[in-house]
Amino acid sequence: MPARADSPPTKRFHDLDALRACAMLLGVLLHATFHTIPWRYFRYPILPGGPNVWALPYFHAVQLIHGLRMPVFFLLSGFFCALLLQRRGLKGLLKNRILRIALPLLICIPTIRNLEFIINQLNWGDNPTSAEWFNAVVISDLSNLWFLWQLLLLSGLFLLALRLGLRFRHNLWWLLLPLAWLPAFHMDQEFLVFGPETSVAVLVDIEVLAYYACFYFFGVFFYQRGFQVRRWWMIAILPAVTLVYPLAIPLLFVHERLREVTAQIQGSLLETLFAWLMCFGMMGLFRAIAARERPWVRLLADAAFWIYLTHELLMQVLARHIRALVPNPHLFYITLVLVVSGLLLLAWRREVRYSWFGTLLNGKRRRPEAGREATGFGSAVPAQALTASPSPAQTLTASPPPAQGGS
Repeated sequence: MPARADSPPTKRFHDLDALRACAMLLGVLLHATFHTIPWRYFRYPILPGGPNVWALPYFHAVQLIHGLRMPVFFLLSGFFCALLLQRRGLKGLLKNRILRIALPLLICIPTIRNLEFIINQLNWGDNPTSAEWFNAVVISDLSNLWFLWQLLLLSGLFLLALRLGLRFRHNLWWLLLPLAWLPAFHMDQEFLVFGPETSVAVLVDIEVLAYYACFYFFGVFFYQRGFQVRRWWMIAILPAVTLVYPLAIPLLFVHERLREVTAQIQGSLLETLFAWLMCFGMMGLFRAIAARERPWVRLLADAAFWIYLTHELLMQVLARHIRALVPNPHLFYITLVLVVSGLLLLAWRREVRYSWFGTLLNGKRRRPEAGREATGFGSAVPAQALTASPSPAQTLTASPPPAQGGS
């Protein structure tokens, strides 16, 4: 069991804030891959005579990123949400959820989400019916905004639990680690993707929500018990990548095993084990490399939410033009990631951060003075909106949680 934190009252979580930003920015790498490898190659099951997806460039990178980034994100969301509760109380937490999650979601659905859908149809030359337009744009498909909706639902469950007097300090919460396997086993395997399914509909798949709830509430438990991240946890990454992942892939995706329940049980167990190992391993890694404050890390953390919300829209616009200029798939992938991320980071740094939308996502910020602007970094504030927490690098100075008690 991890040791209790004997941290000073002004402990700042630069490492976890950087990891949270990394989890979001990995989404840019993931979605750029789908502009490189045809999406039809990810259909499941793999039929005889189909493409050899295992030999495709970046295919395993997609699997590894998908298997770790959202479990890490939801765990940190629960962690910082518990911290925010301690600092601001129940009413402050509720207000923050509305401002940082609900409002951005309501704004982005009719704007960013709908533009993505329209541009995608134009790129592929599809002619959807009016019913399909209405269903995709107005009702069901949240696209890349799905995580905001599920985070809002989990925050609501957390608030309900608090109203019912539930606490997250009892040792029974360790059971969330093995319990995450149950929803993982019951998920439908529609796509050839290692890790949980993605539920983009407003009516979420209960298995997907339950899976992420295990990580979210473990994050709450992690904070309220006052556990401290250890650097040596990074060693968990090695068995996850070199042992668990290679064992899980044939059990989950080989066509001949599709109907073997035993293989699916074993595969989903390994899938869940991979997620937990990577959560602890990545926390240990970022404890080792990002525990100190660095201006460029703070800038990326500040911009991560904005970049994630808008990157797919910009990719839809630029991918075809970049491909025409850079036909080599490897150079195309690198160029697409750098151009999209660079443009969005520049837009955030120069304009968006000081606009009403930047205020909505991360709180109000005044432009830095000319002298500080010349250095290339302002007084960057890491992103708050993703986890409904104050910024670790600026305001996460809460004292350690009280000693264990309650249930």
